[in-house]
Amino acid sequence: TVEKPLAILADSAAPNGRRLAALATLPPGPLNEARFTLALEGVRRDEPFDRRGRAAEILARSPLSYEQRLALAKSLPSVGPMELGRVLEAFATADAVTASALFTGLRGSGLHPDIVKTKLSKVPGVEAFVRELDAEAVKQKERLDAMLASLESGDVRRGMAVFHSPKAACVACHAVGYVGGKIGPDLTRIGRVRSRRDLLEAVVVPSASFVRSYEPVSVKTKRGLVHNGTLKEETSTQIILTLSATEEIRINRKEIEEMTPGKVSIMPAGIDKNLTPQELADLIAFLEACK
Repeated sequence: TVEKPLAILADSAAPNGRRLAALATLPPGPLNEARFTLALEGVRRDEPFDRRGRAAEILARSPLSYEQRLALAKSLPSVGPMELGRVLEAFATADAVTASALFTGLRGSGLHPDIVKTKLSKVPGVEAFVRELDAEAVKQKERLDAMLASLESGDVRRGMAVFHSPKAACVACHAVGYVGGKIGPDLTRIGRVRSRRDLLEAVVVPSASFVRSYEPVSVKTKRGLVHNGTLKEETSTQIILTLSATEEIRINRKEIEEMTPGKVSIMPAGIDKNLTPQELADLIAFLEACK
């Protein structure tokens, strides 16, 4: 029944996190301004990880009005990096005016060109924008070298706090010791096998290289849908793809037209933009100390 979540939504004294969780349980449908604002504020990068995920799901699945799409496009610079790809689904059929605001909002996000190409294939002007992103990607090595040269000395204890913080949310996908997720590689001894530059690259440009057994795959279905993720499970009849820290999809093998090695890590680019230079240095120091 929807009575309980509707009552929570109507309670202005209820915490936003509880109201957002209630909204997420309702069937997809148009959002009034109060609900749209609740989701828009919930997807900001400074919100808790689970709240951002719920808000992104709501925005992606809801039929937004023209004004709401435009407002979301202008808010993209404040959207968390882990939620950005999901939110793009709200713009699958954007018009030229919304597309212009959308591309402006995505500049500097670090989003991989292939994600833009796949999720925004019908948006006017996307080909030119993808070429712009491709040109930026060529400069990544120079940017990485400059970041490494200017990286401050870090503090391991503070870095551990960053690792577990909602801003970085590393612990959602990676384990250190017995604590953390299993979606990405275990980082308990990562400092033994990766240099300082390797670690910085993994955070800043996660699609530059992939750890064995965590390589992404791209699955194209016979309906023309493309899914990028890592193989969680496969049988003779189906596969389960992990798409992100909060999403997975089950695909029947009969529905698959093509499955190829992917180019895009499910770890989102742009996590470094969510951190201060000192927080980034502390995080790298913590990872270096994981031996």
